[in-house]
Parts: sequence; structure tokens; C-alpha cells
Amino acid sequence: MINVCKLCRKNQYTLCRQRKAELIDYSDVTKTKKCVECKEDHNILQYNRNKNKKDGYHDICKKCDSIKRQEEYQKRKNRIDILNITHKTCHTCKIQKEI
Repeated sequence: MINVCKLCRKNQYTLCRQRKAELIDYSDVTKTKKCVECKEDHNILQYNRNKNKKDGYHDICKKCDSIKRQEEYQKRKNRIDILNITHKTCHTCKIQKEI
């Protein structure tokens, strides 16, 4: 995983949000899809976009995906605490910062 400082991450995030806003297609509002994780039908806008899928959306709804990502984050965070890492270097601006 690439280490990026908060300022660089914020800049990347805003660019990403702008691109996503341009890609939203509101003609899909009436479509529904079944989530693989929770097995519930949701509106198609409750799924993240994925251009590699046939219908253009992920198989997991945003809510289940968020829960899954939080669990993975906690696992990684615990791993970093065990290693006692005190400094990281930002990949973009090359500044070494404390954790």
C-alpha cells in the first residue's frame, strides 16, 4: 500500500469526487439489484460503480461494503500497532511524518 499524507489524500479525494459526480447516470433510478452479502434488493444507486462488471455496478451494496472495509481497516491498524511503526513517508510529497 502506498503511504500518502493527509493533505495529498485530501487532494486526491476531491479530484475523485469530482470525477464521480460527472459519471452519475440518473436513468438507472428505477432498477434494483440483490446484494451478495446481505441478500436484500436495493436500488441500483445503492451500489458503487464498477466498469468491469456487466451491469456496471459492484455485487455488494454500499452499506455492506462500508462494514467490510471498516473490519479490514481495524485488522490493518492492529497489525501496525504490533510492529511499533513511528514514522511514515508520504509517497507523493516525500515528507517523513510521525504516525
